[in-house]
Amino acid sequence: MSFEARTGRLATLQHRAGSLAAPVASFSHAYNAIGDLASRTELTNSKTFAHDSNARLTGVTQTSPAPAAQVESYTYDPAGNRIAFRAHRFRSRISRPCGSGLAFAVGSRGPDVSQQCDKLLQRPGDRLRRYRAIPLRGKIGRSDRGFALVVVIWAIGLIGLLVLSYLSAARLRLRAAANIASAARAEALAEAAVATAILELESAGGPTGAARPPFDGTPRFCALPQGVAAVAIENEAGKIDLNASSANFLARALTAIEMTKDDATRLAGSIVSYRSARTNSLSAEDGAYSADGRPFGPRKALFQSIFELDQVLGVTPEQMQFLRPFITVHSFLPEPDLSVAPPALFAALTGAASDEIARLKDRPFPNTLDRRGYPARGGTVAAVLVHVEARTADGATFVREALLTARGDMPGGAQSIKEWRGGRSRFGAELMELERQGLSIPSC
Repeated sequence: MSFEARTGRLATLQHRAGSLAAPVASFSHAYNAIGDLASRTELTNSKTFAHDSNARLTGVTQTSPAPAAQVESYTYDPAGNRIAFRAHRFRSRISRPCGSGLAFAVGSRGPDVSQQCDKLLQRPGDRLRRYRAIPLRGKIGRSDRGFALVVVIWAIGLIGLLVLSYLSAARLRLRAAANIASAARAEALAEAAVATAILELESAGGPTGAARPPFDGTPRFCALPQGVAAVAIENEAGKIDLNASSANFLARALTAIEMTKDDATRLAGSIVSYRSARTNSLSAEDGAYSADGRPFGPRKALFQSIFELDQVLGVTPEQMQFLRPFITVHSFLPEPDLSVAPPALFAALTGAASDEIARLKDRPFPNTLDRRGYPARGGTVAAVLVHVEARTADGATFVREALLTARGDMPGGAQSIKEWRGGRSRFGAELMELERQGLSIPSC
């Protein structure tokens, strides 16, 4: 190894297997006046290097073995940035990578390799060949990258769709669980209000006590933990008794509450026939029930519950729901006590206008009915219906009804729960208004 005395740069470098052995590799460098590398001589070849006035490399020429030829060239823009590079290989098919493979032109001087593969120009007399499908080891070509990109996009889309589906299902399940919890909370509040109302009845001496109110179904609104409730107590004596009313009164009452006369007469006859004792083992009524597709005939005994009415021939589910607030089997009175009758039934039996009756059916309270000419009937109260609607702070509503009858075998105001059932909402609008306004109401 030796260095130039003037510049101190590497001048020669030889590699030997031993100190006396012939060189394995030898490099000899020469520099121009300003210090740029001008030539390099090796054991098998020699090259010269050309520079422009700004000392930038512009070309490399191989001088040996003959013939001399340029092997590399460089081009620069006015700002001094290299914008092109061209490498020349004689009788060699090795080229630099381009895109997804190799590209080179084979001309009269042999293969001409360019990094700018997409801009190869065919010179006159040259045969232009382009090879785009020769993959480089360890590389991924453009077409492969494009296909992989499509696969990745589809995979991400599918994964996103699965995640979205899972999140939607989870959200629906959470909402369903929250709704179930709210409904259970509303049910618990309603049943607590029913129990409170029963205790109040017994503390006042029960329905037969002297301190009892008229029990005409007027609602009382009260506050519950995390909710509000409407409590209404109805005296069953104010309703039409399916067991004690005559066929004529049933037809008149049903007509008064806006049923057609023919339907009212037919239904009254069916009710009386259903509860009347059987006179023979098989009657024409049994055949009528069978022809209607019913697997049973008329009961031929007193009604045990108002819900048996839907078993009477000719009663539709709509009629059952329509009549439910106005009928009972626990008053034992041939006609209702109008002093405690439901507002719509009171208006119907006292000859009110049809539009007034319809309004009271939809919203019975508050009302302006004058009951002063209809004094309460004396005697004990056989049964009352406790109707409770509870609404939680998150909007869940539950209706619970308890039918209480006085127990003759117990002293004082002891009650027997005859029925424990659900019901239809009557005071939902009022409860929503109380919740919206945030009014202060007494505790239940």
